[in-house]
Amino acid sequence: TASSLNVRTWAGKENGNIKSWPSLEKGNLVDVCDSVKAKDGSLWYYIRIDGRIYGFVHSRYIVRA
Repeated sequence: TASSLNVRTWAGKENGNIKSWPSLEKGNLVDVCDSVKAKDGSLWYYIRIDGRIYGFVHSRYIVRA
């Protein structure tokens, strides 16, 4: 739902962006593989991008297609 979304190395905004695909644009399709709670209790999704890149995004920005 954001215009651009950081893809993190682990759940939590304190973690860095993955190098291979640092951000998603609005409308990009991803596969949600799992959900993880960050240290602050927020829900993050472990996602697969383009069938080959993995990372974490905050759940509030992902909507089901």
